[in-house]
Amino acid sequence: SPLALNQQLAAVIVEELAMAERIAAAPADPMRNMPFASPEFVEQLRTALSDALARDALYADTAAALARAHADCQHLVDSLPASSSLAIPPLAQFTIAFADALVKQTEGFDSSGADRRMRLKASVEYFHQLHAQLDIATKASLAGALVSIGQLPAKLNAIMRALMAAIKLEPCHLLQTRAANAAARLAALCYGASQPPRPAPADKMVRNLATFACSDPASTPVFAQRSAQLESILMLEMVQRELAQAEAQGRGAKTSDPSTNTAMAQAASASAQASQRKRRRGPKSQAIPVEEAVDEAIPLVVAASLTAEQEREQAARLIVRGANEALAAIAHLFGPELITRAPRLWECVSLPLSSSFAINVDSADSLFAADQAAAQATIDALRVLMTLAPAMHSDLHSALEHTLPWILQALLSRFSAVRHMAARALAELCRITTATAMQSFVQNALPVLGDSTLAHRRQGVAEAIYYVIQRLDDEVLLPYVTFLMVPVLGRMSDSNEQTRLVCTNCFAQLIKLVPLEADIPDPPGISADLIAKREHERRFLAQLMDPTKLEPFKIPVNINATLQDVLSDLPPKIIQDYYCELSPLQKFLYEEFAKSTATGTLRKSLGISEDVKPEVDSKQSVAKPATHVFQALQYLRKLCNHPALVLSPKHPLYSQVVRDLASRQADLHSLDIAPKMQALKDLLNQCGIGVSDPSGAVEEEVSASHRVLIFCQHKEMIERIEQDLFQRNMPQVTFMRVDGTVEARRRQEIVTRNTLEEKIMGLQAFKLHMANTIVNQQNAGLASMNTDQLLDLFDVSPPKTTKKSKDEEEGGAKSMSKAIEGLEELWDASQYEDEYNLDNFITSLQQ
Repeated sequence: SPLALNQQLAAVIVEELAMAERIAAAPADPMRNMPFASPEFVEQLRTALSDALARDALYADTAAALARAHADCQHLVDSLPASSSLAIPPLAQFTIAFADALVKQTEGFDSSGADRRMRLKASVEYFHQLHAQLDIATKASLAGALVSIGQLPAKLNAIMRALMAAIKLEPCHLLQTRAANAAARLAALCYGASQPPRPAPADKMVRNLATFACSDPASTPVFAQRSAQLESILMLEMVQRELAQAEAQGRGAKTSDPSTNTAMAQAASASAQASQRKRRRGPKSQAIPVEEAVDEAIPLVVAASLTAEQEREQAARLIVRGANEALAAIAHLFGPELITRAPRLWECVSLPLSSSFAINVDSADSLFAADQAAAQATIDALRVLMTLAPAMHSDLHSALEHTLPWILQALLSRFSAVRHMAARALAELCRITTATAMQSFVQNALPVLGDSTLAHRRQGVAEAIYYVIQRLDDEVLLPYVTFLMVPVLGRMSDSNEQTRLVCTNCFAQLIKLVPLEADIPDPPGISADLIAKREHERRFLAQLMDPTKLEPFKIPVNINATLQDVLSDLPPKIIQDYYCELSPLQKFLYEEFAKSTATGTLRKSLGISEDVKPEVDSKQSVAKPATHVFQALQYLRKLCNHPALVLSPKHPLYSQVVRDLASRQADLHSLDIAPKMQALKDLLNQCGIGVSDPSGAVEEEVSASHRVLIFCQHKEMIERIEQDLFQRNMPQVTFMRVDGTVEARRRQEIVTRNTLEEKIMGLQAFKLHMANTIVNQQNAGLASMNTDQLLDLFDVSPPKTTKKSKDEEEGGAKSMSKAIEGLEELWDASQYEDEYNLDNFITSLQQ
């Protein structure tokens, strides 16, 4: 028949009939050399199928496309000048070759027929693509029918070419799968199902299929392009690319390249969706798909909107899908005899791995650094293993387990591409041979996660944990959750960012399974050591999550020494609060603040009534207060430390203060305006630090044995001590400076008398006393707190002892109630930055 569809249907009928007869006769080996019908009929079928396969003619299915090309040729010729004298043959004699020639011939013409020429060019390309797809599907069907009858021709080139073309290029998944099954049956015939065996063509075919399975860089990294990637996790990049592609397909827009942190956040979302898919998928079936691929046909004609890069990616995915189907079909068909009947296929896995990891991972890394081909062969071997393993017979699982030591070594490679493929292959083996693979993983790989010296090894194990969680069903993963939780928990604070992100994501997936793990039975084949380890880590997690389950423990310490009383040799510990009076400048600024509108605004915002209210206009009365209590606290604390910490050029009194100091031959860096600085200098001199004799020489023998730690609450105060005290007044003192939060214990405190700091020190002592007592429901009431105590901190005058009336005692509770009623909604971060900005607060200090 000239119709491609008719030829395909006839070939499919022959193939199905032949295979049904063979399966009925020999279910275990349907490709055994036995005719499914009479020899005469089989010979007639073989001849007809061979002739149809060798025929190279146009299909009648392309008539419409050819007619469209003919019409476009006529339209193009009509738009050309009369001098061109081009004639279009009638449709009966028209060929697509004429249209190709016309497109080339009119390439140099003027732009008057440019649009029609482009339409003709598109019609010609459509015709060629349509004919190519019909030819691929038809010839693959004919080749499959020829294979099914069991009598191969002398030359197999036409059959193998047709089947391999369909495996590589057929966009319809159903037809591609049929071609893959036919290729598996052809390999069975070549490897001995027919007589005599013809292994050479089958060896070549399986090697090509293994190469095709590794042809997509998105799923099989190219080592030459990634040899410089050492301390990185490729899983993050893959998840990022997949989600970017999905977003581009969903919105029809090009996505930007997100950062690693964003990619990990997306990975968390993707893994959560994968967990839901696993729960919906239900128990594991016998026929496990090789890949979680979408079984939808690729468009017959590539959309014009696709870029060249997208077309290459689509073609690569198509080739990989077909190769995976063919390799899985071979493994299913050969069953437990796969390794013995198709040894070249298994050698694609075993030879690169055994040769690379014959000694250890360090020698393998040295080999990969010197020979990129060896590294790529190892990566490809791991990829082929991932394809074959789900389809291999259970009798061959011992061969899969034999590859575990090689995979575990590859997991520790310093090359990211090798680690990535090892992690994926290990996860696949853990899904198939769960007992053996998971036990080996727990015993040999998980301890490496605790190695803080080699970041790339921790990355490999973390990536493997991620893929194990994704590939194993929840009911299979449950017995091993405890083993994974503790190492992952320890690496959530890893110094390497990518390791930290992956482990955090894995912990989020595992923590949901912990409540289900307690009462499940032990997995088959688990050793007694692992059971004991799991029980120990179960207790640890239980105590971690529930403090009531904490167990008392003792740390035995063997001391082989004679203890002596050395306390009498130590000097007495002295804790002293060193009070100093405010300087005139500090008193002036303190009093000016008390008179400012900021204090009145604070009282009003806290709901504290005043006898004298500041006059404000109507707009200010309804506006949101610009001063917050935290700003005022910070301002006064800095003022107590040093006036220069608050006297910035934005301060309303800055110019006045600078002029006054200059008139007295002083400045903001003089010690006499900051009593704390002078007090610190006196304390250091008392310790023998910075003391000079009358001639100016430093008393080396006195101060050489003295060291002092000075703690400051603000970085600016450290700068004042460094510049104003040491550099200007004590240049002979050597010092080291450490910025950051340092716990200030057992230090001399310099506290300014009758100020905010004295009152804060008292509150701190009170809080320390409260922290050492038991706070219960009877003494934890918020109503007992008085807001007036907070505003009392702003008063510079000495405290007065007066007896409060009953109404005054109740005023605090009423004020607190008013303050609570006035609370608004929570702010975002930008509002807090604006509200508590000290520069803005300083500029608001108006009289």
